[in-house]
Amino acid sequence: MVIPLPIVFDLQQILKWFARYPEIAEHLDDATSVTKRLRQFPIPAYVVKQGSPDALQEIFDRMNNYGKRLKRAEVFSALYAGEESKQDETLTIERIGQGINIERQFGTIDDDTILRAILARRGPDVTRDIHHEFDDGKEGRDAAFKAGEEALLQAVKFVQEKAGVPHFHLLPYRFLLVVLTRFFAHHPDPGPGGLEVLRSWFWRAAVVGPYIFRGSATGAMKAQTYKILPHSTEESLRGLIDVVERSEHAMPNAARLRTNEGAGKIILCSLWALGPRDFLTGDTIEQPRLARVIGESNTAAPAISYIVNPRNVGSSQRLSASNRLILSSTKHPANEVDSLISNQPIHLNDVEWESVLASHAVSRGMAQLLASGKVVEFLRHREQIVRQNLQDFLSEMCGWKFDSVEPLLDQLSAEAESEMES
Repeated sequence: MVIPLPIVFDLQQILKWFARYPEIAEHLDDATSVTKRLRQFPIPAYVVKQGSPDALQEIFDRMNNYGKRLKRAEVFSALYAGEESKQDETLTIERIGQGINIERQFGTIDDDTILRAILARRGPDVTRDIHHEFDDGKEGRDAAFKAGEEALLQAVKFVQEKAGVPHFHLLPYRFLLVVLTRFFAHHPDPGPGGLEVLRSWFWRAAVVGPYIFRGSATGAMKAQTYKILPHSTEESLRGLIDVVERSEHAMPNAARLRTNEGAGKIILCSLWALGPRDFLTGDTIEQPRLARVIGESNTAAPAISYIVNPRNVGSSQRLSASNRLILSSTKHPANEVDSLISNQPIHLNDVEWESVLASHAVSRGMAQLLASGKVVEFLRHREQIVRQNLQDFLSEMCGWKFDSVEPLLDQLSAEAESEMES
């Protein structure tokens, strides 16, 4: 007899389980006995009375260096919890994530990324020892959290409004948000040209990915946070571009789309850039609607639908981006997406309908292929369009299309020299 562990912990669930499977009723007493032992298992607890917060922090830290360690953000939050009398109003890592999500509907940023962002603002080495973070007395805990929140919020605004990433779960790599936080902390107003260069860096860094750096994501993060110099916007941007500049640009593979991989998120951002529209109403799918559909999921998968059941296509097309689109509506059953594409609503004229199809990288001729059951031909044609759209998207976002980065950097350099002379 096998019973799922979460059910064993709950007596009510145990009773429901045995009601569902009466053929194993003779084991009910054994199961409830296990539940009772689990629920009544004694857990040791220690109450330490000490007037010195430093002593309590030291005890806490030592206890969590054995067994299953807490996450770094959890340790940091415990070490610097703030004044106990002001806990209801003290800014915390969790509250920073909640506040940004409420304001921007960006999704909840994980605690470790928020911690790294707070640390990056204060210094480029985000892997440093956190036990003595505020020992120098230059900046208090509350001031650091507040300033970190402001810089991170500005980074999120940039990601959404300039870089075209609508949601945290479509962010190719989390370390990019950390680097951006440090940049905006020291250069909050880089100007239109600076923002354009920063956007080029962002997407070049996304395409390059973290894997070419020693230490992968951590190595990539440190290599780029160290390029941000507080005294010069132009030098910071030039340093960021230099560290990700490559003579060859490896494009994400449109034949493979996974919503939890960086390459897959890049492809999804290129599809989002088309301005996907609702198949029934013709309305553009707005960012808040996308956020609502993703909800509390760990990936963007709830908003990314299959066009054709992957079981009904060949293995070479099963993971292809050609079979995925941004639907963002719980009103459309997942098994009816092909019907949505094949059937033009009577209240949309031909021009409107073709515009709706184009917003999903589909043409009228391709929709007719799908309506005729020619799934393989449909997917083959759509993969070509998806791949071309991806190339065009990255060419523009990375600044490859017009080789625009260097002139902008030169302009920023000239502006900086002019300011120094005046």
